[in-house]
Amino acid sequence: MFKQLTVAAAALLLAGVAFGQSELKGAVVAAPSSDLFTANGKGGYSVEFVNAGNVAGVQFDIQDSGIKAGGYTCGGSLSSAFQSSCTLHAEEGFLRVIVFSMDNAAIPDATLVNISSASAGNGKYKAEATKRPSINGVIFSDNQGRNVTPDHLD
Repeated sequence: MFKQLTVAAAALLLAGVAFGQSELKGAVVAAPSSDLFTANGKGGYSVEFVNAGNVAGVQFDIQDSGIKAGGYTCGGSLSSAFQSSCTLHAEEGFLRVIVFSMDNAAIPDATLVNISSASAGNGKYKAEATKRPSINGVIFSDNQGRNVTPDHLD
């Protein structure tokens, strides 16, 4: 009987993990999620990435009409095992960022892009008062090419 209960408990636990949830003292807790966000920095801002372990590819657009050619560093904190590409679409006011590895390895927690001063050259980033940089068109994919973008980033 004890063996059957152990097998049943293990099956329930695995089912909870399969659906991205775990049970702790009767409360259902969401599994950790990967995320992408902007952070203010000296003379600009950055886009930071944290990985719950399942993201092998990332694509997103930074909406900021102040980004100028040469005013950003793409993938500077990533190892050489990862490819990063930043393409400026100045007329449309966005920078497209793509990060992946050729062997489908999970992307580590990292700064994916740094945006430097976009204004008068005084070393300080000055966003328009009503328009903060935003991240749009986010796509996270796992090593099988499946979309694993968290709901809050869709």
